Amino acid sequence: MKRNICLAILLTVFCCAFLTGCYLGSNNNVLENSANDKATQYIENKYGFVPNVISAELGDVYERGARDAMVTMEYNGREFLVYIYNINLPIIQGNCCDNYQKTDIENAVAQHAEDVYGVRPSLVDIYSYEVYPESFHAENMMFYSDKIYDGSNAFDLLNEYNSFECIIRFVGDVDLVQIAETEDDFFHREGIDILYTSHATEADMNNCSGKRYGYIYYETFDDYVYNCAMYMTGAVEYSHGSGGGSVYEYNISIGQCGDFYYLCSGKDVSEYSVYIAPDTLTADVINIAYHDGYNMLKDVGSDAIYVDGEFNDGNVFYIYYPLDKLPSVPVSLPDHVLTLEHSFTIITYNSVQYDDLNEYTGDRNDVGTYAVFSNKISGRTDHAFRFMHRENNYYWEVNL
Repeated sequence: MKRNICLAILLTVFCCAFLTGCYLGSNNNVLENSANDKATQYIENKYGFVPNVISAELGDVYERGARDAMVTMEYNGREFLVYIYNINLPIIQGNCCDNYQKTDIENAVAQHAEDVYGVRPSLVDIYSYEVYPESFHAENMMFYSDKIYDGSNAFDLLNEYNSFECIIRFVGDVDLVQIAETEDDFFHREGIDILYTSHATEADMNNCSGKRYGYIYYETFDDYVYNCAMYMTGAVEYSHGSGGGSVYEYNISIGQCGDFYYLCSGKDVSEYSVYIAPDTLTADVINIAYHDGYNMLKDVGSDAIYVDGEFNDGNVFYIYYPLDKLPSVPVSLPDHVLTLEHSFTIITYNSVQYDDLNEYTGDRNDVGTYAVFSNKISGRTDHAFRFMHRENNYYWEVNL
């Protein structure tokens, strides 16, 4: 009898979960269809054509169950986005925005740059601080204005925004500092920050473009420049605040040690040294930094590099490692993940034990053909970097 009751309870729970999932899925379909309809109506009202809907993505739930949405659309061979602030609100200015004419406006800015600087940029990207969709990484210039670009009013549209960022890219040998210092009412207006970059080839530029405004989002110009540094020949930032404009030239100083390429923000490679450890490093350790468990870290037997120099809290160390040369995780260890580690709670090198070294806290981004690792370093600690296998959730009961 008890067994039958338990089975009945389990069946009821399963049915409830199943029906709940069906309801949520059905409700999402309704919301997506509503987003598609509203985005289509918004574009038709604004531009006078009916676009094709490619997909709709619902955002997070907020404000009494309301949700925003991002609809990907296409018209006449051009793919673009429509953002809907609240699916439940009517289609009025301020509730919807789009980037259909973003490329046209950026081309107008590129033409103006050529007129001012005497050299045409290869690519221009514009992003507004003021328009940032709630639930999406859509780092494009999204226009809430009901005005449209008519071929001559690009700056009128942009001037409606108090602040925005602009990345202007050049291919070839250009003087970025001279360009950044050239006076112009638009490029030197208050509230605009511009990053000028130069690249040896168009292919190099394309490895960088999209990273600032695509799936990989860098919070600052610094992050963007240093992550993409292998494909840049120069980078200069112009920023204009209430106190006036300032020009900052990045020092893209890259060194090489074995298969490791490296850069330290704020330092030239001549100010510190990097070398490969002369002997094999063994570092099978438990990293106790995770409060919910421990990580077993096993050395993969590849080279380790040591960084020697005086560093402050503002220095970030970047490592660029060829993707095709990354050590592979043995198929016999399916639960292991390859990682680049900075240092550990306990590490043994040449039979000498080092304690309380800095923990690796950075991230990995893949840019072009390189895996890019970054980590803050400070002081004159013996900074070491090596590849490891990471296996999660080992506890003290594990026999080491």
